[in-house]
Amino acid sequence: MNITQLLSQGDVLTKVVAILLLAMSVASWVVIFWKGWLLRRAAGDVGRRTAAFWQAADLAEGQAKVAAFDREALVLPLITATQFAAAGTLAGSGHKEQQLTRVLRDALHGVLHKLQFGQVLLATVGSTAPFV
Repeated sequence: MNITQLLSQGDVLTKVVAILLLAMSVASWVVIFWKGWLLRRAAGDVGRRTAAFWQAADLAEGQAKVAAFDREALVLPLITATQFAAAGTLAGSGHKEQQLTRVLRDALHGVLHKLQFGQVLLATVGSTAPFV
């Protein structure tokens, strides 16, 4: 039995399952190719971003240079996070080391969220229908 016979002779449930499996397969391949493209671009830009940042004279110039190379906005949020909150706020009331740790951790979690996007879909599809 080929796919055309299955769809022509199958009931509604058969057709719905076939469409669902096709949609999961297409979504999985889109995420896989998008993630590969994103990670390849990010890995290629890391060296340029790092070198541009450390060759700058000050933080503002470093931020501007990184912005030119940070196509995926993976490093720029970390630099932006280091600009501390105004004094007199709860965010600015702790020690500088604690403030820096907190803001960098929060910015890093944002970057990781961007890099990990789509993994839930891939894990769900892989666990429910590994042959997709």
